Amino acid sequence: VNDAFLIADALQKQHGFELDNVCLLHDVYPGQKKTMKVDQTKMPTRKNILAALDWLVRSAKNGDVIFFSFSGYGLQVDDMNGYHDEGYDEAILPTDFVDGREGDYSVIVTDDIHDILMSVPSSCTVVVLMDSDHASSILDVSGTLDGELMNGLKYQNFCGLKVHTGKMTLANHDREVWQEERARAIKARPRFQPMAEIDNPRKGRLPARHAMSRV
Repeated sequence: VNDAFLIADALQKQHGFELDNVCLLHDVYPGQKKTMKVDQTKMPTRKNILAALDWLVRSAKNGDVIFFSFSGYGLQVDDMNGYHDEGYDEAILPTDFVDGREGDYSVIVTDDIHDILMSVPSSCTVVVLMDSDHASSILDVSGTLDGELMNGLKYQNFCGLKVHTGKMTLANHDREVWQEERARAIKARPRFQPMAEIDNPRKGRLPARHAMSRV
């Protein structure tokens, strides 16, 4: 939660963002006990995150710079309404993920975030900062520094050609990495979540303007 407040402060003091143009969602207050309640409209629930993203892109004008940041947990999702062996979606966890929707966990798949952010005016600059697992495909699967495709993409054969999909292979979390001397020296701790099986994880998304299709 400290990250969210520090980033919001930096946007205003160092980058000239107006207070009215900054939306900060958080589940606790920095330095305060978790028993100190946060207004429900300020909580990073699925509904609030998607509504804030929708507000962000709808209020964007030509030449604007928009910034989206998320610090929290991510995971891979197996869409049980999909096809066998099609791969896994990447998703982030809102604070109400346990409450779920119709008996399932409540998540926000990165495809939804991608589609919303890509609906900004073409002359806008979009900056995304994700501090979570499984958010690497949120904007572009070739978003590496050298332009190469990311590791872990799911491939399929199409008319004799090997092409990538928007899905990922199952990630392998090596627990021994956290026991290495380097990890112990900086007190690094694992924060990954196991893969979740969810019926239609995109169900209930908020409407947004026509988005650029993913290729």
